[in-house]
Amino acid sequence: DHVMVSEISLFEFIAKGISVIYRPLGFGENWIYVGSLMSGIVAKEAVAGTFSMLLKSTSMTWISDPKINFIYLVYVALTIPCVLTCHTIQQKFDFKTMIQSIVFSLVISYGISWMLYQIIMFF
Repeated sequence: DHVMVSEISLFEFIAKGISVIYRPLGFGENWIYVGSLMSGIVAKEAVAGTFSMLLKSTSMTWISDPKINFIYLVYVALTIPCVLTCHTIQQKFDFKTMIQSIVFSLVISYGISWMLYQIIMFF
């Protein structure tokens, strides 16, 4: 008997694990959306590049629902700033302010995206 071993990258494994958090926002069903968010920590521009690269390298397709894509874009725009911005906040203020900024950004982006999902999917 041959045992089938699924080849999965560490990046995909982590993205699939984190994707549970984003299911209430509508885009957590596709790990590519979540994986692209992880690259946004380096730079917001990296989200689009990672998204495109992952779609080309896998057999997965993106969610073709424009409502979900809109919610994803809102989340990306509002979520935590890139590492350089966080570093600048720490340098100009302090570590506590940087952490508060990150937490605030995560809560606000998640909350607004969740409300949008509830409203948009109602119609």
